Amino acid sequence: MDDFYKTWTLLLGFIESSALNQNSEVSLSALKCFQEILCLTKCANNDNNSNNCQNLWDAAWNSWFVKLFT
Repeated sequence: MDDFYKTWTLLLGFIESSALNQNSEVSLSALKCFQEILCLTKCANNDNNSNNCQNLWDAAWNSWFVKLFT
């Protein structure tokens, strides 16, 4: 939990820099990613979808982690 804010800041920074990319496809993908992160809050509040949301979050996090730290 100590690294949560640092990791969250890195994730948002990566999304921000991608959103400002000259390539419109990269920029659009970054904005869609950010939208998905924001929508996870709504998803998490719905008990029927909580497992699906956790799976989605886990997949997204693993993808970002591999991209950032490898």
